[in-house]
Amino acid sequence: MLAAGALAGCTDTGKDAAGQPAQSGAHWPPPVGSGPVPSAPAPSSTPPCAPDQGWTAEQQADWTRGYASASLAGMFAGAGVGTTSPTLCRPIPVQVEYWLVTVRSGLATLTSVLRQTVNADGGTDVSVPVPDRVSSRGPCAGAMVAVYTGATPLADYEIPRTLSLLGVKSGEGFSKRVAAQAYVGPAQTSNCAGTG
Repeated sequence: MLAAGALAGCTDTGKDAAGQPAQSGAHWPPPVGSGPVPSAPAPSSTPPCAPDQGWTAEQQADWTRGYASASLAGMFAGAGVGTTSPTLCRPIPVQVEYWLVTVRSGLATLTSVLRQTVNADGGTDVSVPVPDRVSSRGPCAGAMVAVYTGATPLADYEIPRTLSLLGVKSGEGFSKRVAAQAYVGPAQTSNCAGTG
């Protein structure tokens, strides 16, 4: 009924049902130039992205190293990758991994507690908070966190196993994939059975 009511009184001759010229103000098709003039698109305030297609693993690590952070201390505890401008055109996979560390005879044993992949492009901060198992560890366990590039976990040879190297800020002994790391040793080493 609605369609019929909407069409009542209209013919295709331009006259109403009584044969008088149609008095409608609407014309079809509308005259050229009668509508609003489309405006040009507003300039984008987003800067162009940094081309990173084809970057080597080392180039990805170099970029990540400039924006990665890792801490196991106080209110800044956590790890991730910050923002930058311009952003990358293609996000790169970045791993954030936490370990419990037990020490026997100066050698560290690492037990992975959490490994999370984040896609970093510098457009937003991405962070992974310290897991409860690490923050509530016992006095006989230390902890380590690393931020590194690539889709695979770090291999044993990419992480130092001697206690003297774990806390080194320069990353000595770590793979070149590691962009940031932090280590906190056990609160005690005597009277420990090797568990955290």
